Amino acid sequence: MENQKQISDLDAMMHILKAALGTGIYAMPVAFYSAGMFLSVGLTILTGIICTHCATLLVRSGLAVTEKTEKTKLSYADISENACELGPPWAQKMSKGFRILTLAMLFMSYYLTLSCYAVISARSFYYVIEMHTDSAPTLRIGIACLIVPMILLCYIPHYKYLAPVSMVANIFVLAALLITYYYFFCGLPSISERDAFGTDLIKYPMFFSITIFGMMFIGVIMPLANTMKTPEHLVSTFGLFNIGMTVITFLNGFTGFMGYWRYGDEVEGSITLNLPGEKIECQVVNVFIGVAVFCSIGVQFFVCHEIAYEPIAEKYGRTVIVDYVIRTVIVVTAGGLAVAAPFIVPFVSILGAFCFSVLGIMLPIILYRLIYWEDGFGKLYWKAIKDILVLLFGIAALIFGTASSVEDVIRVFKEEFGSNSTTTAAP
Repeated sequence: MENQKQISDLDAMMHILKAALGTGIYAMPVAFYSAGMFLSVGLTILTGIICTHCATLLVRSGLAVTEKTEKTKLSYADISENACELGPPWAQKMSKGFRILTLAMLFMSYYLTLSCYAVISARSFYYVIEMHTDSAPTLRIGIACLIVPMILLCYIPHYKYLAPVSMVANIFVLAALLITYYYFFCGLPSISERDAFGTDLIKYPMFFSITIFGMMFIGVIMPLANTMKTPEHLVSTFGLFNIGMTVITFLNGFTGFMGYWRYGDEVEGSITLNLPGEKIECQVVNVFIGVAVFCSIGVQFFVCHEIAYEPIAEKYGRTVIVDYVIRTVIVVTAGGLAVAAPFIVPFVSILGAFCFSVLGIMLPIILYRLIYWEDGFGKLYWKAIKDILVLLFGIAALIFGTASSVEDVIRVFKEEFGSNSTTTAAP
């Protein structure tokens, strides 16, 4: 089902902000606690620059493939395959393998993200419900209640129509942040009481795990670019990526800095848990987060739909019925997984640590260099040096993120199966 509707730059900006501004921002104070107040500022800026650079390279790779092959509407997997075919002889043999690897990692990451978002959204609402009733339904029932609204949200056929949803989600995120910031400024201690540069290297992996994956939105880039009137505006000097990621980096850094300054060693995994839960406005924060995360499901869903639709539609026909059956099956199965395993979030983060490190940082560098292989590596091999440094950053993100996720899984496994404790409701 080829949809010719195109979105404006403003619509694209809303999607970029929504894709990168999720619940991860509320964990930034823990990241700053892990690496120190001032060192974390520099590392957050560095992370934002690298994520923006890699996203830019992916779009430029797509534009280059279009120019060289005259193929249009390229997916991430198309770019992977064509970059190998346009590269040196040794890379051409790997084109199909790169395509399959890209498709598999994208689909698994974003399909399981749907399950995670269903859990996180339900937990946010559940946290508030428990405050006001002694007989709240189980978390699983809360997740199940979200499945039908999720289906309706994912029936939206095009990014253009999803733009208002992303705008609403961004408004809720910013409103929740403003309430949270108010409590940050209530009773700030002396800044000298906080660790400036971090003294425990063992905690550094947590910083990378939270910050990198809180800013990552690599999977939605090509679906977004393919629906834009002017995809070149994504990667220009004052383009949407640079503007959007500047905002995202600032908000993440400010939230982490102020949250750690305010609460110090007592900072929780989500800063919302440090807010006084009995206050109505703090409960509103959790409701806003629940709504924002739910609205984010639509953007994440498009990645899964783009991958699943083409092979199925080729076999059964490009009809509206086929399209909506695919949408329904994806959402129902992802929602069903969330109901069956509401403790799934830390488990999925292991896969995310691996896939997003490869897809978001390492692969864009490799593909771009393959396409421009014949152009060389610049004077004193500066391009090669730059690429190697970014690749090392990606490898560090993979190792640190996976290590941190494994620790979370072990903890959750002990809580869920090693005792009779119930799944926590807090976001």
